[in-house]
Amino acid sequence: YAFPGQPLVLRDPARRPRRRCGTDFGVHHELELAVVIGRRCRHLPTDAAAAAAVAGYALALDITDRDEQTEAKRAGMPWSV
Repeated sequence: YAFPGQPLVLRDPARRPRRRCGTDFGVHHELELAVVIGRRCRHLPTDAAAAAAVAGYALALDITDRDEQTEAKRAGMPWSV
């Protein structure tokens, strides 16, 4: 696997951002830390071996429109819409 030269942004291109004047549940955000594993590994015997498998770290901002999420849940859709 070749790592991209620029950050990877995951989003649904079929949906465009909407602005709302008011929301019932609000927009929530959280910062997440991702650990990038640089090689295939399984059942590593020590913490040092696990640390040696780490290729890097990434930060991601997870932003969720709780109103859309609630509507999707009520419609029986996956929460990750």
